[in-house]
Amino acid sequence: MDNKYCLEYLKQLLKILACDSFEQQQMIPQEVRWNISSDIANEWDYENIEFFIKNLLDKKFISKNIQEGFQTICNNFEKVSINGTQFDPTIWSTEGFEYHPFWEHQRKLAKQLLNELDKVQL
Repeated sequence: MDNKYCLEYLKQLLKILACDSFEQQQMIPQEVRWNISSDIANEWDYENIEFFIKNLLDKKFISKNIQEGFQTICNNFEKVSINGTQFDPTIWSTEGFEYHPFWEHQRKLAKQLLNELDKVQL
């Protein structure tokens, strides 16, 4: 797989999560916005993005710390999912999506990780 494609895919994933809730809502068609929190979270299943991360990690374009940052974001989503150990329905409400500390933390992690990926030279 092309390294540039892997990097751009991961950056795009981070850009979506790093945006504030208003910007995120503008990215989604209005008729499906009611489920925006789940739509965004569903993209963060580590098994689905592991290939892209591993490709860049194996070629030493990214560090183990960046890989761990992706894993942390994925794990956080898993913990608060409906089957997770820290499930909280308020996280998944429209108001929770906008104001809950969980989402604020995830957005902050995404911004930090995006800053690191912006430094990657292929």
